[in-house]
Parts: sequence; structure tokens; C-alpha cells
Amino acid sequence: MTLVNITVKWKNQVFNNIELDVSEPLILLKTQLCNNNNIDNNNDNNDNNNNNNNNNNNSVQQNDHNNKDISHNNIFETTQEFNNKLICYMGTPNTPVNHLHEGIRLSLHEKIRKNRNEDNKECIYEKKSEINSLPPYLIVHFLRFESKKIVESNNSGVSVVTAKICRKVSFPDTFDMYDFCSEKIKEELKIARDIIMKRKDKETSLSPQKENIQNIEQNNINNQYNQNNSNDNPKHVQEHTNQINKEELIELPTGEYELISVITHKGRNEESGHYIAWKKMKKFFSSNSNIDQNESSNKKTKNANDSLWLKMDDDKVSTHKFSSIDFYGGCSDYNIAVLLLYKRKNISCTPDEMNMDIKE
Repeated sequence: MTLVNITVKWKNQVFNNIELDVSEPLILLKTQLCNNNNIDNNNDNNDNNNNNNNNNNNSVQQNDHNNKDISHNNIFETTQEFNNKLICYMGTPNTPVNHLHEGIRLSLHEKIRKNRNEDNKECIYEKKSEINSLPPYLIVHFLRFESKKIVESNNSGVSVVTAKICRKVSFPDTFDMYDFCSEKIKEELKIARDIIMKRKDKETSLSPQKENIQNIEQNNINNQYNQNNSNDNPKHVQEHTNQINKEELIELPTGEYELISVITHKGRNEESGHYIAWKKMKKFFSSNSNIDQNESSNKKTKNANDSLWLKMDDDKVSTHKFSSIDFYGGCSDYNIAVLLLYKRKNISCTPDEMNMDIKE
């Protein structure tokens, strides 16, 4: 534990001689400040609470439950937090993190210091969180910078610096959020995931003979339709058909997210180094992140490593193949991911497909 006394300006208030543990991740410093000075940590989010039921709101709603005072084994009520990003911890020697899933799971199940309401005594609490909303875009923040205490050589005092954690942590091109969601969200996601599974089963079960029969039947239907509408304007008929099909389709979230952008840092600490933005070219997005009935066959020819990415290094823009880029870390003198941007993947289905799945 590394304790320092600092002066903090919080909105219109100034707090002097605030004691903070800088050995903890930077993301927890705000929590320490609020708990030690009876500041409402949720004030910043109150304006958004009424609007976050909309899935298009780009924030992640977390249910924090089973907040347990470890020393007294007390269980407290469920609370809600609205965050604009997910946190990926880098782990410790006892709990190493090698993959994005492990770091996020560690941030959703952690131990925090908090003053107990009964006697205002600081205790260690166990905090468990789950995701209760899936925004259109998901930001993941790697906590690669930690504070360290350094004793000056001339005994002039102690200084606090930030050091970079260069541990190699891998992350996927397609990130599945299902395991981190609440039971309510899991039930909603099961509808889309079951439809995808049924489509795959249907494709694998269809033999060439059955496909030929279906093609013949479809041709007969098309011929009959064309004959009945021979006097109509073909362009008008096609537009009308497309409009009907478009109106009938329903979009459902699958719980999966596609990686579309990365921010990397090159350097040894937070105060120095260089940031670079990387963006996946839009033509390589997986059908604009919508999974239709034909995408499963297209997936055989699609490979994330074949996609092209734009590297935006100040005023220099260059193109790189995804397979040639290493974002994962391991060396401070190379580009290491600190922020990820994922885009939600939805499935387009018909009302019949959706109703059939709900009935089953």
C-alpha cells in the first residue's frame, strides 16, 4: 500500500490533505475520494439514468450485487452503474491475465475499500458486477499504467510516477459478451443465438437432392408470380417487394462485437511516448455487423487476418494487413493496445423466425 496526501478539486469543492492509496489502479482513485469524503459517486450519471433503457445509448449498464463486507459477512442491496467503457485489468502475480476475457472478468469481480455505514470504518468489500445493457459500440480500456513510489536518491522525499505494464494480453476480432451479462440479457440474446444455430443446422442437413427440389419449387413459384404480374411495371414490383421484405425484418443483438478500431501507445510511461489510431477499413466490416441468412456461407471466405487496417500516425496514414500487426504487448518500445472499439453485431430475422423460437 502506498499512501500519499494530496489536494483535490472536485467540481466546486476543494479537499485538502486527502489520503489516497496510489498503489491501486487509477480507475479506483475516484472511488477512494468519494468514499473517504462522503461524495456521491453517482451524481455524474443521474442525468443519464432515465435514458439508459434505450439500447442505442452508448453506455454500459452494470448491476453491482452481492457487495459483501468480508470481515462481517454482510450482504447489501443491488446497485446500478452506467459506464462508458469496460475495464480490463492486467492482473497480478497471483492472478495473471493473458486474455481480454480474463481481465474483464477480474474487473467485474473485485475487492474494494469502502467505509461501512454503521461505524464509518474502512472495510474490504467483495464487489460482483454483471452487464445489463449492450450498447451499439463498446469501448474496452486496458489499465496498462500503474502508480509507483520512488524514494529520491538525495533523501529529498518520495515521488510518485506512473509505469507501464507491458504484459502480453490477447484479444479477439469478435468478442462475445454473453458470459458477462445478467440473466435478463442472456434470455434476450438466446433468441438470436438460437435462430443462428437453427440456420446452421438447416444448411448442414440439406442434401443436394433436397436443394434441387427446393430450387424447382422456387422456380415454379417465380414463374407463376411473373405470369400473374406480367402487366405490372417490373421496377415497381421489385421496389414494392424490397420494401415489404425490409419492413418485415427484425434486428436482434447476438451478444457479439466486431473489432473496428484500436488506440495503441508506444513508450515506457504515461507522461511520454506516442499514441497511434488504427481503424479497420469499412469494406471489411462483416456485413455492416448484421448477420443475415447468407452470411454463414460467406464466413468461409472471410478471415479477420485478411482485413486491411488504416494506421493513422499523426499526419501519416498507411494501410496494413491485420495479420501483420501485433497489438498484444510484450515490449514497451512497440505499439501496445490501450483502447479497443467494438461494434455490436445484430441478426436480421423475420417475425416468423422470431415467433417460432419464442414458442419453442
